[in-house]
Amino acid sequence: MMQVSVEAVLNKLTSEVAAARQQHNTAKVREHLAAIRALCDLVLEEQQEAQIAPAAMLEQRPVHTAPSFSPAPVLLKEEGANGGSLLDF
Repeated sequence: MMQVSVEAVLNKLTSEVAAARQQHNTAKVREHLAAIRALCDLVLEEQQEAQIAPAAMLEQRPVHTAPSFSPAPVLLKEEGANGGSLLDF
């Protein structure tokens, strides 16, 4: 993803605000305000992704653990029981 400098966005925001103030048409003012919102979202999302990226990289690291061994099941040897089945009584 291409990084946009905050300074460039602030310059564009300034020009959009100036253009909005010169408009007398409400629809045109709203267009400039929408552009301002988009520019703000661009910077805020970019900064949020920059904060999330290191955390995401930590989660993606492979974890090497020793293989776990599960103990063999313990069968109860009671009188009248004839195996390891759940249906044996």
